[in-house]
Amino acid sequence: MKLCQYALCLPRPPRCAIAFLSNCASRILKGVALYAIAIAVAIAPCVSHPAPAETPSAKKHVSICCVGDSITEGGASFRSYRVPLESELAAAGYEVEWKGSHATPASGSSRAHEGWSGKSAEQVAAIYARNADADVADVLLLHAGHNHDAEREPPERIVSAVVGAHRRIIAAARERNPKVKVLYAQVIESGKLPKYSYIPALNEAIARTAAELSRPSSPVVCVDMATGWNWAEDTVADKVHPNAKGAEKMATKWLAALR
Repeated sequence: MKLCQYALCLPRPPRCAIAFLSNCASRILKGVALYAIAIAVAIAPCVSHPAPAETPSAKKHVSICCVGDSITEGGASFRSYRVPLESELAAAGYEVEWKGSHATPASGSSRAHEGWSGKSAEQVAAIYARNADADVADVLLLHAGHNHDAEREPPERIVSAVVGAHRRIIAAARERNPKVKVLYAQVIESGKLPKYSYIPALNEAIARTAAELSRPSSPVVCVDMATGWNWAEDTVADKVHPNAKGAEKMATKWLAALR
């Protein structure tokens, strides 16, 4: 028997069954089409539209107290790091409240600070302790260690006295603000020798003290001002105080540590 004849002999399905199967197939095809459309709509924004531009970040509010000697205070004949630091902080999006008991317009800045020309770290610590209630800040910048003389005092005694003063300053700041962030600088080196020959040993002690005093709630960050410092290029004629280039170097390191 031929195949066509055999096919003619097969029973035909009822019309209702054919209609049912046709209806099911139609619904399945519609479902597949709707699913494909839904996927296309979901993916389209990621493919055809660029991500919205980020809105400018809000200003970062921070209060800062700069503590130290003449290198912090500045003067008419040399530069303080505070001057370029103001500009760098503003450019980085910081809105700063400067804390301190006095200002030094001759330095090029009228911002408040706790820099005291001619004072040793021990003297600076005593002054800061008197003013600390009004100097509560989020961040303390500490750079103090000059104004001793290795020709008149044993270097180890100088280092011990200076680091002891630093400890008192940090303790006073924490007493007012337990969460204060301390940027604790290894001091810039000087070509005025042998007077300041104790500075390398002092900087080693500062690094150890920073690690000892740091805590999660109140970090103490050791800021390496010594590396890359060249007193022959970065100071004025006295071989101690920063010139404009030196002040910029210091400001850049402060900003990096603050971030």
